[in-house]
Amino acid sequence: MTTVSVIGGGPAGCFAAKSAAESGAQVTLYEEHARIGEPVQCAGLISKKGLLSLMKNDGFVINTIRSAKICSPNSRIRINCADETALVIDRAKFDAACARGAEEAGAVIRTGCRAKPNRMKGVIIGADGPNSTVANLFGFPKCGPFVSTFQTDYENVEIEDGHEVSIFLSADFRGLFGWLIPTGSDTARVGVGVSPPLSAGKAFQKLAGALLNLENARPISSASGVIPLFPRSITAKKNVFLAGDAAGQVKSISGGGIFFGCTCAGMAGKVAATTASANEYEREWRALFWDDMVLHYRIRRLMNSLSDSHLNALVEISSRVGVPRLLSRYGDMDLPTSLFSVPLIGLPARFAYNVFNSLFPIRS
Repeated sequence: MTTVSVIGGGPAGCFAAKSAAESGAQVTLYEEHARIGEPVQCAGLISKKGLLSLMKNDGFVINTIRSAKICSPNSRIRINCADETALVIDRAKFDAACARGAEEAGAVIRTGCRAKPNRMKGVIIGADGPNSTVANLFGFPKCGPFVSTFQTDYENVEIEDGHEVSIFLSADFRGLFGWLIPTGSDTARVGVGVSPPLSAGKAFQKLAGALLNLENARPISSASGVIPLFPRSITAKKNVFLAGDAAGQVKSISGGGIFFGCTCAGMAGKVAATTASANEYEREWRALFWDDMVLHYRIRRLMNSLSDSHLNALVEISSRVGVPRLLSRYGDMDLPTSLFSVPLIGLPARFAYNVFNSLFPIRS
């Protein structure tokens, strides 16, 4: 029986442990914190399609999202969907559900245990976040650029539409954006993500101070974190695999990592338990997601290059040419290359993108 050691008890680690155990391995998962799911360092917004591809709702969905309002400093557009397209989850409950799935599959979970070489036996899966101890111990190349985040949960928030997320684009939030995500009838999660040398704390203060619906709101809790925006050039070698944020498997348009990270972690667990082939894992996850990750990253780099006046123009032009309708009908939060299948515009868009990629490649 193959021995698999999973380092990190977030969703990616739990999915890796579950997959490895289901594939017949003897699995131990090590999590440094006393409780899985704490501290919470995530906005908790995931596409409905992405979540349902991973697992069924086990009581952790706390709100549904049907529209998005995208605001530049002086303009805004709204993307409406006929049905709920995204879900707001309680990350602590979600992580706990992921851990239960791993244990039910046969994995042993040890909390309060840091990653140490003597605990890393057999095939090792590092799912221990962007500052991965496993990656550092085994000499993996660095991740791409990072953003730092800061968010606060509020109560007594004046919410106009409890099923609409607000996105705030600004040069002050270069690196990602600001967000307001309703979590209930009068509660919301407000945060920002920015690239160095910008300060997430200062950017958050600017955003929170400008939001009129927070005038009477009371903060409940705050959290900060770091998000990688592009995968490592190598995510597996010999008997060591990286998955999730540790591998940089994220959507750099939004910073979301649950769908990509958990799906790739499931692949890592299965390969670790069967062939233990680093090349096979590397090849499988890149075949499935590389094109979408590259498109995410190209769009993110473009957005990061725009001034406030350019962001205003982008939003205004998008409204005039019908981008909100296009995204409402064909958009995919996880897989932007799905737009290449849209009638009339898909083929020329794919051709232009392929030409651009051939001239200015991003190496895997």
